[in-house]
Amino acid sequence: MTLAVDMIKKSILLILFYCFVISISQIAKTEQSLYPSDEATGVEIPAASSWTDDIAYACDYICGDANGDQAINVSDAVSIINYVFAGGDQPYPFAAGDANGDGNCNISDAVFIINYVFIGGSAPLACPYLIKIVNLQPGDNTVSGTANITDTTMFRVVLWAKTDRWYVQPSIANPYTTIQSDGTWSNSTYPWDQMVALLVDLSYVPGSIRDYHPSMDPGVICWDEYPGKSVRYI
Repeated sequence: MTLAVDMIKKSILLILFYCFVISISQIAKTEQSLYPSDEATGVEIPAASSWTDDIAYACDYICGDANGDQAINVSDAVSIINYVFAGGDQPYPFAAGDANGDGNCNISDAVFIINYVFIGGSAPLACPYLIKIVNLQPGDNTVSGTANITDTTMFRVVLWAKTDRWYVQPSIANPYTTIQSDGTWSNSTYPWDQMVALLVDLSYVPGSIRDYHPSMDPGVICWDEYPGKSVRYI
C-alpha cells in the first residue's frame, strides 16, 4: 500500500513538473518577444550569453549547475528549460547542463534535476575529465590520450601546438584526430612548447592558426593541456 502511494505521489509530481515546463517555456518566449532584435531596430544588442569570470579552466564546473551559481537546485532546471524551449543562454560550459551524463543538454536533464531536488533521485555525477592527454613529454612528436565518451562518431579530437602562436596539428589538411571505439586517440605533431587537445563536436571548424587559446572556439566541449592548464582569456 505504501509503495502504491509513493508511486502516485511521484506521478503527480512529474505531471506538475511537465505543466511547469510548459508554463515556463511560454513565459520565457513572451519575455523574449518583448525585446526587439537588432535587425528590427538597427541597434546592436549585446549578446545575452557572456562569461562573468575573467578566466575558466577545463572541467571547472558542477554537473547539473546549468546557471553557474555553484549550486544544484530548481533554478538549474528552469535554466535548461529556457535554453531548450525559448532560445535562452546555453549552459557554460555545455557539459554543466548535462545532469544525467548522456552527453547532451535537453529536457531529460531538467527532469533529472527535478527528480534529484524534490524526489530524492540520484545526484548528478562529479565533473568528468572528458579528454585527457596521456604520458606526453617535452619534445615528443606523438600525442596520445583518452576521451571519456560513449558515442565516438559524434566527437573528434583536434590538437593545437603553440610556439609563437597556436597551430593546428598535424596539418591544415588533416586537422582531426579520430577517437577509437575504446576511447583512445593518437596523432603526430610538429615541435611545440604548449600542447592542447580539444574534444569537439561536429560543428567545430578548426582553421589553421590561432592568436588566442583554441578552447575559446564554438564547438569545443572540453580540453586538456600540457604542460599544465593555461588560463583561458576571454
